[in-house]
Amino acid sequence: MKNISKLFSLGLLLCASTVTFGQKINAAAGLNFSSIMQSADASAGVLPDPKIRTGFHVGATVDYPLTDLISVDGGLLFSSMGYKFDETVAIVDVSGTLSAYYLTIPILAKANFEVADIQTFVGVGPYIGVGLFGNSETETTSFFGTQKSDDKIEWGNEKDEDQLKRLDFGLQAKAGVEFDKISVAFFYGLGLINIATENSGNGDLTAKNTVFGLTVGYTLFEL
Repeated sequence: MKNISKLFSLGLLLCASTVTFGQKINAAAGLNFSSIMQSADASAGVLPDPKIRTGFHVGATVDYPLTDLISVDGGLLFSSMGYKFDETVAIVDVSGTLSAYYLTIPILAKANFEVADIQTFVGVGPYIGVGLFGNSETETTSFFGTQKSDDKIEWGNEKDEDQLKRLDFGLQAKAGVEFDKISVAFFYGLGLINIATENSGNGDLTAKNTVFGLTVGYTLFEL
């Protein structure tokens, strides 16, 4: 993970030191539809049938043109992730939501071209995410009534109470169109590392972030 962080830092420095014209500084915001991809071994434990949670992202992106066709699209985004769950075991119904908030840095190689006189683009590349804070809300209903809990996420992988690893890493792809200063794109992100800690539940548990959504950008200024 230290090597990944170093590579991203180097990539950001290289982008920042690139002297080109036409660099675009954009504000970005949109919707996230996130969930967790879990291993089959986890189905009996901590993550019962994860479902999609609706969230958001907001931040800034910078587009560095390398040629008329290719550019590097980097960003710094505050993103909500997580999932919902609802499971009934015997006469007990357990439902809830895990809400995790990350600082994410995507660095995408982007191809820009025109289709039917419309400026379009597709991009793909890695992202790194750092968990900031979050909470887990659970509601348990049985013959004896309903109990609710709201617990703060503990980040790490060493203490007994740790739930999620703080560092996430994966791949992201997006495609969209541009209209003057406004861009609209659909994206998909897939985590490549296991974010579940050794203390997340019984047995081996593999959990990876997944997210798709819609993002809207607005060019604040162009260098």
